[in-house]
Amino acid sequence: MMPATKEKLPMKFYFVLLFFLSVESSSAQEAASLSTYDNTTKNSSQELENSILHGLDLSKDLRNQLLPLDSLIGIAAQNSPTMKAQDALIEAGSDQIKFARREWQNGVFGTFTQSLGNQTSFYNTNQEPEAIQSASVQSGFRLALNVNVPLFLLFGRSSRINVYKHELEVRRLTWEKIKLDVSRQVIYEYNNVLSAHRLMLIASNSRGTSRLLLDMADKQFSQGDISIADFSSVSAIATKAEADYEISKKDFYSSFQQLEKLLGQRLDTLVR
Repeated sequence: MMPATKEKLPMKFYFVLLFFLSVESSSAQEAASLSTYDNTTKNSSQELENSILHGLDLSKDLRNQLLPLDSLIGIAAQNSPTMKAQDALIEAGSDQIKFARREWQNGVFGTFTQSLGNQTSFYNTNQEPEAIQSASVQSGFRLALNVNVPLFLLFGRSSRINVYKHELEVRRLTWEKIKLDVSRQVIYEYNNVLSAHRLMLIASNSRGTSRLLLDMADKQFSQGDISIADFSSVSAIATKAEADYEISKKDFYSSFQQLEKLLGQRLDTLVR
């Protein structure tokens, strides 16, 4: 009598099982997989997550956790060094116009003279008939206001003020352009973060499913139910899922930190 042999499961069974497990995995599995790391990358990944993800739940959609996009744009504009520099240029342009309007005062001078007890007499010692004799007494004080305005200042003042006004308008329009560029960059980086996060969730889900499939295949292989070729195929799927997850995690953290630098503030503090 021949001993009973176990029937080997076809390789197709594992691919079908992988598909259904991917579709039916729950959000709890996603959260658990996000907090699980390999020993080779555990230290660096854990430090990074603890430093930038406090206050954010990576197992949920970030769109519902972060501040609205308009608020993020306002924060980025407020903290942008380029916009701060442009604000200073606009302020300098306003002061330049005020200075040009008061420049005529540079030709106005005031004087004050005081004289007390000064007596002066002039006599002709020859006693000639045509000689002139005089005497004078000076006492008191004298005020004077002198105005010396060049013609260039009179006729060129309005033109110079208009030039400064046009320069100020250019600086204001430049400020608007910088704000528009900052808004576009925030929108781009914000959507990059959301997309990278969703891809990381998908990769995390696929990694958890592939690990479960690899455990099942390992048991089947140890029992002799599947061949080494079938086990190698399942192992390759699990390895690729691990690599895809690490790549997606790296892309997410890169986008996350780029948006933080653009905003000038920790992103995990900008929550609803």
